[in-house]
Amino acid sequence: CYERVAEKYTDTPLGSQSIAILRRLNLKGQPLELAGPTIDGGFVKVAEFKGRPVLVVFWSTNAKPFTDMLDDLLAATSRFPESQLAVIGVNLDVDESTVDTFLEQQDTRLKQQERPPINWRQIFHPDPAQRGWKHPIATYYGVRQIPAVWLVGPDGQVASTDVKPSSLVSQIAAFSRTAQRD
Repeated sequence: CYERVAEKYTDTPLGSQSIAILRRLNLKGQPLELAGPTIDGGFVKVAEFKGRPVLVVFWSTNAKPFTDMLDDLLAATSRFPESQLAVIGVNLDVDESTVDTFLEQQDTRLKQQERPPINWRQIFHPDPAQRGWKHPIATYYGVRQIPAVWLVGPDGQVASTDVKPSSLVSQIAAFSRTAQRD
């Protein structure tokens, strides 16, 4: 359906959205070009982490499915040191102070539980007109639902665009086993 809409209505908003969704659906096995400004004023790109898996997490503070899965996601990612797994958040909130408050609250909660904080680099667009669902990365890849969790292999190729925390540990371990055989 997306292909037909993209072909027939290329110059319409629906056609553009279909093209973006097809781009995301065809990512598996392809290199991921993803980069952006971070909430702390820096810049991050997936290519910086070549040689190790990268988890990309599209999220928002008000997305209940994200907050419901956060503890499981943190439990899975905390099993790997940064040298074995990089995590990049792509935040789709509109208000920067909401993100800052959420991260501070989570860090306090996690500290009380004696667990590591959320230390992912967070892509957050500095231009308010390009935040939320207008975020350039979300629109380019047709991300329409959050959380969306993608896994990029050490070779820079997308391994999955539908990662569940329950399978994350085994997927990353598979990269390690493959590297040992090579």
